[in-house]
Amino acid sequence: MRAVLVCFGIYAGIQLARIKPQAPAVAKKYLVGIVVQQLVLLLVGFWLVQKVKAGPGSLEDLLKEPLRALLYVVIWYSYFVKSARVAATYRPDEAIQPDKVLPVTL
Repeated sequence: MRAVLVCFGIYAGIQLARIKPQAPAVAKKYLVGIVVQQLVLLLVGFWLVQKVKAGPGSLEDLLKEPLRALLYVVIWYSYFVKSARVAATYRPDEAIQPDKVLPVTL
């Protein structure tokens, strides 16, 4: 699952770098994928902690990474939704072509 998410994250990054109009939507799907992954890992972790009857410190360690990931997702998702810069850069009606942004002369 993690390898698929890493590959999808690379794809989303390439789409953003190429200034594709659908890139913010792809990036938001990637961020949702992170949340789903962390929820699955959290549920598996709770199950394991219950099975091995681990101490209270284990629960604290179990919650750290999902909370960090959730904070990361909230910050970036809100940026993609509310940013005027993202809206101006990735307009669906006018796709910006990288070769038109910086003309190259030899």
